[in-house]
Amino acid sequence: MSDVSPGGGSSSAGSPGKDADHFGRPEKANWRQYAKFGLWIVLGLVALTFVFGNTEEVEVNFLFQTSVVPLYVALLISLVLGIAIGSLGVWFLGRRKAKTAKAKAKGGK
Repeated sequence: MSDVSPGGGSSSAGSPGKDADHFGRPEKANWRQYAKFGLWIVLGLVALTFVFGNTEEVEVNFLFQTSVVPLYVALLISLVLGIAIGSLGVWFLGRRKAKTAKAKAKGGK
């Protein structure tokens, strides 16, 4: 026979369920989770607006090759390449600073 708590759920030896605090009350939702979810919804809507607003075909020339693609595809490719190049720059700069700091720690120039 199992114990039934006043909230309707069953518990063993009077311990609260995993979604409850030590008094047996349900925990309050974390507002950051809702804010993060809301931000993702807004970003998704902005992305969809961007895509549907830039559907016309454009000609893209790259290394002697010409392609016709939707404008949003060309812009997204440019964004990804920009992020990749920027990240590589930050990575190389970080390595350079680390090398300089290591050399100074050894007593070099």
